[in-house]
Amino acid sequence: MAVQQGFTNVSVLHGGLPAWEERGYGVYAGPGYEKMNAGITVPAKRLLELLQTEAESLQVVDVREPEEFAEKHLPGAINLPMSVFRARATELNREKTIILYCLSGGRSYTAIRQLRKLGFSKVGHVTLEEWEAARLPLARP
Repeated sequence: MAVQQGFTNVSVLHGGLPAWEERGYGVYAGPGYEKMNAGITVPAKRLLELLQTEAESLQVVDVREPEEFAEKHLPGAINLPMSVFRARATELNREKTIILYCLSGGRSYTAIRQLRKLGFSKVGHVTLEEWEAARLPLARP
């Protein structure tokens, strides 16, 4: 959008706000921001353990677009892309812990914020990059 509006010195931070915060850079946030975001990142290996031992209590959601999901995704994940996420978020099971993911964390972090606005309290995220770096299994066509 910035380029379309004539800006020429434009950059994108790979990983979005989660990557920014993980590097220790400051953010302007309201009261309770740190508490609200504590514990939302689930390490890939920990998620694999949970999927092996407590899968029935989790709902893993890939927020990437359908073409990306079709190429590869976490085993057992459902696809609820950001393009329709807000409209379809009520389809998610509030009784389960919702684990969202995308490639680098930007979209899943946005989805977490949307779920929290809708009253979901048990949410977390992992990145596909971390999952692949740990050489964990993927579902492929």
